[in-house]
Amino acid sequence: MQENFELIEPYLSDCDDLTSLAENIKRMKDADYAVFFDDWQKARYCNIERYCAEEYDISCIDVELSGEGGESDGE
Repeated sequence: MQENFELIEPYLSDCDDLTSLAENIKRMKDADYAVFFDDWQKARYCNIERYCAEEYDISCIDVELSGEGGESDGE
């Protein structure tokens, strides 16, 4: 990929997980890609974010940071 990327920082809150999840889904409206790292399937909020990204045609990229690694297009 030879594109310039702007990172949309994830929202992390001391409040509760639901508040953070809602804010992160809200921020996805400006995203072209959603990047998911290692074992994202094990986190409930990541599964919900992935579902939303797929439903709204935001390309998902899976990145494996541990082991041999590399990245693969999740779509």
